Amino acid sequence: MRLRSTAILLTLASILVLSACTSHSNGANPQQEVRIGLLSPLTGRDGPAGQQAAHGAELAALVINPGGSAPVPLAGRGLPGLGGARIRIVQADTRGDPQHAVEQAISLASQQRVAGIVGADSGDSITSGDSTAEASERTERIGVPFIGAVATADFLTERGLEWFFRVAPTDSMFAQAGLDALQQSPDRGVRRPGILNVRDNASNEAATAFRRLAGQANDQVAAVADFASGSSPEQVLPSLSKVRGAKPDAVVGVATRQNDARALLAADQSGGARSVSLVIGPGFTPQAIRQAVSGADVLHSTAWSLDFAGRNPVAKAIANLYLQRFKSPMTDVAAETFTATLALAQAIDAARSVNPGLVRTALLGLDVPGSDTVMPWGGIRFDQTGQNTLAAGLVEQVTPTTAHVVFPPELTAGNT
Repeated sequence: MRLRSTAILLTLASILVLSACTSHSNGANPQQEVRIGLLSPLTGRDGPAGQQAAHGAELAALVINPGGSAPVPLAGRGLPGLGGARIRIVQADTRGDPQHAVEQAISLASQQRVAGIVGADSGDSITSGDSTAEASERTERIGVPFIGAVATADFLTERGLEWFFRVAPTDSMFAQAGLDALQQSPDRGVRRPGILNVRDNASNEAATAFRRLAGQANDQVAAVADFASGSSPEQVLPSLSKVRGAKPDAVVGVATRQNDARALLAADQSGGARSVSLVIGPGFTPQAIRQAVSGADVLHSTAWSLDFAGRNPVAKAIANLYLQRFKSPMTDVAAETFTATLALAQAIDAARSVNPGLVRTALLGLDVPGSDTVMPWGGIRFDQTGQNTLAAGLVEQVTPTTAHVVFPPELTAGNT
């Protein structure tokens, strides 16, 4: 009964907000705000990634609101379907803790009366589960649209939820891109990879996806080993040595957090001949790879690439705006959160309403071409599970001075 009462209160709140938006003769007060909630880890060990997510969402609102200028939908127009209403981002700190993420999601829905929530927490608590999974299960009960921006675990869109959507690629998409790059690279031809991953939920999921896809491609995984999150390079080395001992063609490293990614790469750097050829997970960035590996030459499966952005007019414009405002290059977390926020705003505008049911229907009908996004994808189109079927991973080769796309071929220099 309590959940049903909460749902009724949320619907009434949405109707009140919509009434305020449409009370003027021109359809809405141009100064009226539509609130979008953002769940990200603003503090704690995942705080840096959460801040990047917050910057991405903030930039989306700045671009959309009157005065904004960029080659993306709604830029500078507010929400025309609601009379030019402004977007306001309401931030909530998950602290990287699933239970706190649930509490913050409920607060965004019931107290802040947001029209939808963007979840940008890719981390997990080793002991208590996944923040995005648990928060979205709670918002499912009260009927609030929830868009996952960065969490990649395949199971998130296999739960039969009706209010959960994800713009980002899945673990399987990233793994497939990385596997294809290893197999198709003329100087690699990898068929017996080894896998080394962090012992946490998100990294385990990604490693499992890679192992499954390798098996489907008739590849033999030579060895699999893991190490505890927070390990030093010296503590990682025994697990790395176990994988190396199986004599794989290449070692695939998987890590969700940057400190773990650096430890993995530093162990590889210090333990004799380097063997890590491909890295997967948001813990790895071109900068982190270069800092950890002298003479870096590593394949990196990711959703975002500054190399691609430099050759795509829409992505280049947004990346430049991000750099100007936040004084640092746009990251994959920021780009994905920007994309998720813009997609939710487009759905609210198409629904001409903040009513949760109408926004959900608009999300299901959303069809955004790739040319209108900053991502190297085919666009945004959700299936009945809530997964963006047009999302995809790409692979860039990180060297001491550059990071350039090498897979898929159509996104490489000279083909875009």
